Parts: sequence; C-alpha cells; structure tokens
Amino acid sequence: MRLIKSQNTNLRSIQGPGIKYDINGQAVIDSSNSLLVPKGSYDERPDVPANGHIRYNTDSNLFEFYENSSWRTMQSQASDTSIAMIIALS
Repeated sequence: MRLIKSQNTNLRSIQGPGIKYDINGQAVIDSSNSLLVPKGSYDERPDVPANGHIRYNTDSNLFEFYENSSWRTMQSQASDTSIAMIIALS
C-alpha cells in the first residue's frame, strides 16, 4: 500500500486550508467562503494572455475570459425559474 501525501500551498501556516492539489493535478479549494479572482481595468489585462485566463474587468464590471486570441465577457441573466449564463463576445 502506497501512502500519498497531499500538497498544500499554505506554507506560512496561516489559519485556513489553503489550496490543495490532488493526484490528478486538479486544484482543490476547501472553503465555504468565496474565491477572489484577478481584477483590473482594460489597460491592466495581461500582456501575453493565454486561452483559459479568467479575470474581473473593473471598467465593464463583468467577468471575462481569454479564448482564441480575444477577450470575451461572461454575463448572467436572471429568469423566473433559473439563472442562465450567457457568454457574449466583447
């Protein structure tokens, strides 16, 4: 039987679970609080973005992601029974 120790990014012993990585390389955030994503204006976007980057744009007040050489915005639209995620091109 082989024992595998989980890796943890909480190296400074700050109270809280930190981010862990499982055997499949997935990041696991053990928290019931919230996740703070990178944020900034249009001018503060990364100089060399890569597909999959996600951030909050403080100029448009929308989440955006980078895909196929362009930034795209994510907007939510509430309906009577559910909330549908609509992805619109920016």
